[in-house]
Amino acid sequence: MSTLTGTPTDAAAMPPGFQVRAEPQELTLEKLVAGATIYDLPIRGFAHVFDAMKEIFELSWERWPPTILVNQILVAAQGAPGANPPQTVTTSVTVFGLGFRPGVPVNLKWNNAWGFPGTSVALPDGVPDSHGRFSLILHHTVVPKSGKDWVWEQNNQLVLVAQQRRPNGSIEFQDDYRPIPPHVLWQWIP
Repeated sequence: MSTLTGTPTDAAAMPPGFQVRAEPQELTLEKLVAGATIYDLPIRGFAHVFDAMKEIFELSWERWPPTILVNQILVAAQGAPGANPPQTVTTSVTVFGLGFRPGVPVNLKWNNAWGFPGTSVALPDGVPDSHGRFSLILHHTVVPKSGKDWVWEQNNQLVLVAQQRRPNGSIEFQDDYRPIPPHVLWQWIP
């Protein structure tokens, strides 16, 4: 697991039982467009479009604006008899980054994480390949949270933030992706 980055801005403690780890993935054009469609038909059905995308995908990293995407969110529940709640919930979130300087870590975090220190959760860094791209699967053990404490407004949903810094610590590239459903970090309990 990569080292977590970011500095909490308050004295809140990390919720008990919360864990996050990252699994690096190779970012290929096939993975990037896996669920993409044109008029509800898979892009793969448009061979000439897919072929043109191959050339675009190989462009130098400087041609892309810094971009962070969430491609997939999986939620899994495992029974935990005798526990309250009676299951352990984990999530796996597939993240893609494009347009970042190759080889320089991209600091990732969840913002609007109400109840976590600084209302954010530092995540393992992504490290762009020679084309300025990276992909991670973020695995979380979620935290039980009473339904009455959930924040539902769209602009208060989780935000995935990606920042790449210069050697002096200033931010060189940044992007964010919203809204991410709260189920990534929390398990609904009555």
